[in-house]
Amino acid sequence: MSVPSNQKTYSTDRQTSNQWRVIMIALFAGIAWLGLDNIRVIVGVVVMIAIIAAERIVVGRRSPPFARTAATAAMPMMLCFAAFAFLCERDIGYSFVTGGIVFVAFAVLLTRNGNHATAKPSLAIAAALAAIGAVELSLPPGTALLNPQARRLPKADPWVGPRPHVHDRRLGWIPVPEAKIKNTGVADWSARLDEKSRRIVPGQPARGPCILLFGGSFAFGAGINDDETIAARLQSRRQKNRVFNYAVNAYGTTQSLLRLKQAELREVSWVFYFFIENHFARNAGDVRWVRIFPGAPVMQIDERGKLVAIDDLRDRLRRATDRFMAHRSFFYERIVHLPPMSMTDDAKVRQTQGLIEAMARAAPRFVMVFVPMSGQTAMTAAQKILMERLTARGIDCLDLIAVATEHLESGRNQDQQALFTAGPFAHPTAYFADVIADSCAKLIEQAECGAD
Repeated sequence: MSVPSNQKTYSTDRQTSNQWRVIMIALFAGIAWLGLDNIRVIVGVVVMIAIIAAERIVVGRRSPPFARTAATAAMPMMLCFAAFAFLCERDIGYSFVTGGIVFVAFAVLLTRNGNHATAKPSLAIAAALAAIGAVELSLPPGTALLNPQARRLPKADPWVGPRPHVHDRRLGWIPVPEAKIKNTGVADWSARLDEKSRRIVPGQPARGPCILLFGGSFAFGAGINDDETIAARLQSRRQKNRVFNYAVNAYGTTQSLLRLKQAELREVSWVFYFFIENHFARNAGDVRWVRIFPGAPVMQIDERGKLVAIDDLRDRLRRATDRFMAHRSFFYERIVHLPPMSMTDDAKVRQTQGLIEAMARAAPRFVMVFVPMSGQTAMTAAQKILMERLTARGIDCLDLIAVATEHLESGRNQDQQALFTAGPFAHPTAYFADVIADSCAKLIEQAECGAD
C-alpha cells in the first residue's frame, strides 16, 4: 500500500520540526549557561514555547503543503531573530555568524529528510548572514557597522594634569617621581609622591625603624587624601617608626615583590602586603586584566626558587587570540575566564603562594593582610586555601575581611558606604583606612609585647 504524497510531506516536515525543537532548546540552554540575566532567559523560553506551539498548530495533517513548508522554514528564521535580540547589545557581528551556522544546520536537516526545496533558500540565508557577520567582525575594536554601541572605546581617565604613571621595563608602570596629582572622578582627591615614587606619608620622622606597605590601589589610598591613607593612619599610631607607602595603583603580587627588592632602606622592621581577591587575576595575567594593563609582568617562582617570567608558547597564543577576539564576541567574553584562556583557580593559588613566600623571605618580618572588596563579607575559597597554606608555612596573616564584617554586624556601620568610597571602583574610605591601620598597629604591639 503506497503512502499518499501529502502524508510523506507531512512526515518529512514533522521529522524536521522535531529535530529542530531539540536544536532550539539546546541553543537557548546554551545562551542561559553563558550568563544572560534571568529576565532575558525567561523571555527566551516563552518565545521558544510560543514558536513551538504555533508550529504544531500550523504544521498539521489538514494544512496545505505550502503552509507546512512555510511554517517549517520559519522556525530557524524566528529563532535567529530571537538570538539577534539577545546578543546584539554585546556584538551583533557574532549574532550574524551564529545565525549563519544555525541556518546551515537547518539546511542539512532538511536535505537529509528530503525537503530540498526549503534547504536551498536556507543555505542562501546562511551565506548572507555569515558574510555580514564576517564584515562586522573584521572591523577593529572601537568601531562597528551595525551596532555602534557594541564596541565603545574606553572612557578617558579622570586624572587631571600629566599622566600619573610612566612606563617601567620591569614593573610595567610606576608613578611619576615627585608628582602632584589630582583626581576629579566620583570624589575629588589628590596625592603627592616623593623622589622614589612613594606616596607621601605626613608626620614621618627623620629616623627610626621602617615599616613598608605594599599592594595596589587599596593600600595606595585611591579615593582619599594623603593624610587619610592606611600609611598615614599607621604612622600616627607608630610615631617611633617611619612608614613608607610603596603601593601603586593596579599592582599585583609580582610587582609588589619586585618593588620590595628595589627598596633601598635600612632598619626595615616590618613589611605589610595588602591583598585583595583581584590580585589572583593580576598575578596570573588573566586576559581581561592584560587588556587594560598590557605591560603588567606575569611571573612565578620556579623549582629553584627564582622569579621567572611566564612567557611560553601557550601564553603567547593566549594573548594573540585575545587581541583579536577582545570585545568582538559575546560567547568569547563568557568563557574567557576558563582554561585554557586563564589559569585554573588552584594554579592561581599556587602561583600567588610562591610569590608571597618570596616576599616573606625578603623581609625581616612579613604580614599578609587580606582586605575585603566592596560587598565582600567572607573570604573566597581561594583566599581561604591561600591563608591556610601561608599560615602553615609560618607566615603571619591578618584577616581584615572578618574585621570589616564584624564592624557591619556590630552596628557601628549600618552599610558599607562607611567602609568604601562611592562609584564602580570602590576603595576603602578614610574611616576604613583607619580601621585597617589600627589592626596593623595592634598586631605590631602584640608582637613587641611577646618579644619582651
